[in-house]
Amino acid sequence: SVTQAAGEVAPPVFSPPSDTSLTNGSLITISNATPGAVIYFTTNGAPVGTNSAIYTAPLVFTGPGPLTVQALAQASGYSGYTLASATYSFAQVAAPVFAPPSGPITNDTTFYITCVTAGALIYYTLDGSVPSTNATLYLEPLVISGSITISAFAVAPEHFDSAVTSVTYGPAQMGAPLLTPGQGPLTTGTLISITSTNT
Repeated sequence: SVTQAAGEVAPPVFSPPSDTSLTNGSLITISNATPGAVIYFTTNGAPVGTNSAIYTAPLVFTGPGPLTVQALAQASGYSGYTLASATYSFAQVAAPVFAPPSGPITNDTTFYITCVTAGALIYYTLDGSVPSTNATLYLEPLVISGSITISAFAVAPEHFDSAVTSVTYGPAQMGAPLLTPGQGPLTTGTLISITSTNT
């Protein structure tokens, strides 16, 4: 957010901009387009003023956040001052994705869980309970049969944990048997075959 009145010093500018997801050790710079401007800042939630710390070097982000940086710019020969603020935090891990994405399924269906966040670890449960890092770690595809509810979430260094996602699979319904020949009068000795429509 930025506040500036006509004729005043230019507002502080943050790089990266507010609401950017950061990792530990990321640098936050504050600049100002007005020559000779002095930038004051706070990072503890306190209002910024001319008694606050003077910005002299990039700030080092230490997560997880959120971290709100408030800045004030003032310059000799300019009336008033300008204010700006920016907020930063860790990114959130992407939610796990299931394949197949829904049921019904047949027995011995191979089941996959993936996460697009690099380096993420996925934990899952098979009884519908909410998973934690004490749950089973997903290491390889699962082979499942019958009705089951799978819940999973993902974690990664310097990220907020993902949301928990769940999917319930039911057994595939058996198709009706196929009679050959079909309905109709038959002659004596005609052979009738019964086959399954399930593959």
